[in-house]
Amino acid sequence: MFTFLWGGLSHFDTSDMKPLAPDDIRSAFRPIQTTVPGTHIVEHWRRMARLAQHYSIIRKLHHSRFIHQPARASSLASIRGWKPPPG
Repeated sequence: MFTFLWGGLSHFDTSDMKPLAPDDIRSAFRPIQTTVPGTHIVEHWRRMARLAQHYSIIRKLHHSRFIHQPARASSLASIRGWKPPPG
């Protein structure tokens, strides 16, 4: 299963809450330990925490595009030179 939350939840509020960061940076939610040592996710995802050994968290993607749609296509589908259809 692949979950892509286009315009959805922030990584600061789900899997990278930075609990030791200053108030204006860290998440308002608390991290909980998962079944994978050293891996924490948001407190609201308790079942996901129990299943952590069965999935991967991708923490970073990089692309050189400045427009969302071509960047999404090239990053997620490995499509180089993607251009939107006319119209």
